Amino acid sequence: MVYRLNEDTHQWEHVRDIGDFAFFLGFNASTCRSTKDYPGFKSNCIYFTDDHSSAHRRRRFGGHDMGIYNLSNGSVESILSSNLYKHTLIWPPPVWILP
Repeated sequence: MVYRLNEDTHQWEHVRDIGDFAFFLGFNASTCRSTKDYPGFKSNCIYFTDDHSSAHRRRRFGGHDMGIYNLSNGSVESILSSNLYKHTLIWPPPVWILP
């Protein structure tokens, strides 16, 4: 769920549409970008990474996911092939490389 702070009422309001924007949420950075400026991005979506990097040190693997959450219909699209999940011993923590 996405919320926006209403500065007049000091209340958090549920947001169902972020328009022509995409959020990028991850361990190294979080940002918001216009999909008009970057046509390869999907509008009204949240791109996310698995931030449980401490699992790599404890050898507790799982949750290796990177995906795109669509606010319009609630669907989640995986960014990476499931074949990569088989190689958990070499799985690095994901990061965004920002323009």
